[in-house]
Amino acid sequence: MQLWPRSAEAPLRRLRRDKMVDTESTCDADTDTAVLAIADLYDQYRHPLLAYLTRIVGDSDMAEELCHNSFVKVLRHWPHRDQQKDVRAWLYRIATNTAYDELRRWHRRPCVPLPDTWDIVDERSDMATQVSEADAVRTALVQLPAHERVPLTMQMYADRNLNEIAAATAAPVNTVKARLHRARAHFQAVYQG
Repeated sequence: MQLWPRSAEAPLRRLRRDKMVDTESTCDADTDTAVLAIADLYDQYRHPLLAYLTRIVGDSDMAEELCHNSFVKVLRHWPHRDQQKDVRAWLYRIATNTAYDELRRWHRRPCVPLPDTWDIVDERSDMATQVSEADAVRTALVQLPAHERVPLTMQMYADRNLNEIAAATAAPVNTVKARLHRARAHFQAVYQG
């Protein structure tokens, strides 16, 4: 059953990545340009955004899902975006809001911790040290509140400057500076304590 019947005279066109698109629904050049722009945005920012979301939520599977949801929202709201603003900041803002929403939902769910009864990596190896150090950093980051964790991960891991962080979090630059200062102090206390 077809939801949108296609007339016989409307041929299909092949766009990027071998996707078939009905010319009746995409008859103007603006739509083709938008599809290509979103595909380029996905190619360029998928991996950095995925790394950013992984650091925020602390789970790579959840981050993959959030990354997908963020790009779906970008696709849905592409025609309504402010074209004068930076697309990267807009994308990170969508991803940040999506992550915040998921973290809020996650905190409302009951959680049963699983015991850490297995050690696969030999503790004497250098790899084991790196893994344990990364786990300690990840654990410390997860313990920070989201309003501190997000700017800290954006600056430290995504190499964003204060203006980009302010645009992505919809906060003034001075607020971002204060949050980063508090986040660093809080991170050190959690990490060393």
